[in-house]
Amino acid sequence: MILERKIVNAIIRFGLHETLPKVTNFFAKKRMEPYFFIVGFQKAGTTSIYNQLMDLPIFIKGIGKEIAELAKENPNKDYFKLFFPKKNNNYKTGNASHLDIYSPYGVLNIKKYFPGSKLIVILRNPTERAYSHFLMDKKFGWIGKDVSFEDYIDFEIKILENVDISSVHDLYSNTKWLNLPFGMTVGKGIYVSYIKFLAEKKIDFHLTCLEKYEMDFEFEFQKILNYLELDNLSSSTMKMIHSNQSFSKEPMSKKAKEKLDSFYSNYNQELFSLIGDKFPWF
Repeated sequence: MILERKIVNAIIRFGLHETLPKVTNFFAKKRMEPYFFIVGFQKAGTTSIYNQLMDLPIFIKGIGKEIAELAKENPNKDYFKLFFPKKNNNYKTGNASHLDIYSPYGVLNIKKYFPGSKLIVILRNPTERAYSHFLMDKKFGWIGKDVSFEDYIDFEIKILENVDISSVHDLYSNTKWLNLPFGMTVGKGIYVSYIKFLAEKKIDFHLTCLEKYEMDFEFEFQKILNYLELDNLSSSTMKMIHSNQSFSKEPMSKKAKEKLDSFYSNYNQELFSLIGDKFPWF
């Protein structure tokens, strides 16, 4: 078992899956397939829900949370599976990667390679999400320290003016180049385009939003458990986990907030009409 773990770790570390496809396949067959995928959005609570689920006795973690191999146009399924635990009938596992919904290939590959899996989508007030994303990128040095949030908004909105907003492929190809593969911040908040894409591809998913999750954790988490067909488990004794909170307490400027609220307004209304629900964003 120790030798097997060393071989698997070596394949992952040195990217040997293409050089040793038969060996990779041999070990991949012994690995669990994710029971669920939390596909995003970035800075909307994917890590929190993932950690909450992984605290349940039925789940066991793999090597990492955010395995984004499936977000590639031509992923390697065997390589992806190496990141997960060995098969065990007593446990299940899962993955959480916001790139799986930002990239137009992610959710399609999930349903191609893991058709029985469950998808969870979590949204957040798009203005707040964009600001949190901006602060993170700035913290890591992916955005210049002298660039203001308002300047950044103007920069990306100018790009989006020439993009087919209704196409997740266009959104991705025109905004992925900054901080590749994580992309830019504003376009990701046009949730209606991504939700329509899921519906058009007849991909089943459970939709929630961070604000509802925070306001009534027990109720919203129980809905997730029900969707995962884990009705025998209860959230009544659990408390919400907060993960990856904002990198800065610096408040968003009123001008920037008004600009983004206005930008997202029609997209939000279109989203609410599409899903038949209204999130507490205003």
